[in-house]
Amino acid sequence: MLKHINESFKDLLTFNNQKTRNANIVDIVSYIERMVPSMPKESAKNLAFLFYFISIIKDKIPFVVKGGLISQYYLGENYRQIKDLDIITNLDGDLLYQKLLKVLATYQGDVSFKISEYKKIDASKVFYYDLINLKVEVLYQNKHYHDLLIDITLSPIYNKVDHVLYEGPKFIEDSFNFEGVNIEYVMAEKIIAITNELSRPYKHLIDVYSLIYKDIDINLLKKYLNIIITLDNEIRIKNGLEVKDYKYIIDDRKVFTGNYILPCLQAGYNISFSSMKQEVNEWLKKAYKFIR
Repeated sequence: MLKHINESFKDLLTFNNQKTRNANIVDIVSYIERMVPSMPKESAKNLAFLFYFISIIKDKIPFVVKGGLISQYYLGENYRQIKDLDIITNLDGDLLYQKLLKVLATYQGDVSFKISEYKKIDASKVFYYDLINLKVEVLYQNKHYHDLLIDITLSPIYNKVDHVLYEGPKFIEDSFNFEGVNIEYVMAEKIIAITNELSRPYKHLIDVYSLIYKDIDINLLKKYLNIIITLDNEIRIKNGLEVKDYKYIIDDRKVFTGNYILPCLQAGYNISFSSMKQEVNEWLKKAYKFIR
């Protein structure tokens, strides 16, 4: 797995300096910020605590990691800085919240965690998943130290996707690992995000552009596309929306939101939106006979 990732992310994963062996997590993170100069300090700090949070809830709550964190393992130098942790669970939202409260309340370590914001969002005409958005405050010596953003998808997809074991940072534990989705699932979500009728951020297009040049298992991609589309259609029907024959193409009516330039530069590209869209569409047209 490590051969695919960029050097700064690899440095974060393999960091295991003897000087920090008995240090607390805050000192370790501070040391990482200094010793991984190729990664912006805030990004290194955020990633370190996201992994640390995963290690705390692992084996106590059913979840699998998806999204940007998984992309870090595959995109090489074309990774984008991530701000949040995306996970999938099969638990009811309120039950998950109560379980998280209990896990975090009973955790004893160098830092403590407090859920400062909890927002439950039901699937609707503007988004086809049941979601929970959390802001988790990291406290050190009873003072605010950092905030983590956690986006949780509540979905039967949890039981339909393959759970892959990923190697985690050695500063947490030499043998630390966690369950995540295949990169093909991440790509499937992003392809649907850029080709369906909903307004979605530019970052998904940029990530798909990166992934079309990676070693992707088309059959696995097809499997996940079909699973997601089937569930999306259930939400469309529930909300009185028309279900059409799905086309994996970015048409001229697609609305993208947010900023295009910044995540594009973060991923190492100097290419116009129209050119990127055209290249992605050309790849989708060639792959269409395999993924339809």
